[in-house]
Amino acid sequence: MQTKMKTLFLFLQLFFFISSFPASGQQSFTGKIENATPDKPAMDIVLFMFGLDNPVKVGTVDEKGNISIDFPEVLPDTIAPETKEIFSTQLPYALFFSCPDITSVAEGTVVYKGGYFSLSHQNRPWAATLFPVSDIGIIPWLEDRYYQSPIMASFYEVIYCEQNIDLTTLCKESISYTENTIDMEYQYTLRLKKGFNLIEYKIEAIQETGIPDTSPIPSVVTITNADDMDAIRWHAKYYYSQFN
Repeated sequence: MQTKMKTLFLFLQLFFFISSFPASGQQSFTGKIENATPDKPAMDIVLFMFGLDNPVKVGTVDEKGNISIDFPEVLPDTIAPETKEIFSTQLPYALFFSCPDITSVAEGTVVYKGGYFSLSHQNRPWAATLFPVSDIGIIPWLEDRYYQSPIMASFYEVIYCEQNIDLTTLCKESISYTENTIDMEYQYTLRLKKGFNLIEYKIEAIQETGIPDTSPIPSVVTITNADDMDAIRWHAKYYYSQFN
């Protein structure tokens, strides 16, 4: 009896250990646009990862701003092979924060940068950009890194991988300015699965450049798989007021 109980206990331990990792890169989750207004219609949530002519639908938003994301298992078969080739890249070049040290680690990887989410209406194919962030105060910097200042917060982007990719490393590099040198540290803990993956960039420290009219720089950033969807605040930047 004791042997059976031990075997069952070990089996349950192994089951929960394996279950703690996602079976694939696909995710389904919900949210709500914080600045939604009642004059906006229901729309599709898309990624322009293959250009404006090839939107990839990944979810919907209703008239009340309720978001439903459901990444498809595979890319649409309507995307031509030559189009995929044009937009394909390797992981280091798809990440918002990257450094030379990870080039060899991720060499040979094939990924597509999904970027931010967009809203699409039948009369307005690109109606808005949807920013997933932990603090809306970071949005001005995301739109203009050279003239706006970052804040310590998280933002999120999508990457589609053609194969599983594990990247766990600490990358350090420096940028020298006239007055001083900024040491930057990027901590990668990524376990990306084949398919769509949502990545969190968490800015944990910021350093001034010492140059007038030059924005501060994120000096410590952690890059991980997004796992706490409740921490995401959704903010839409609409480009139209009429949708008829």
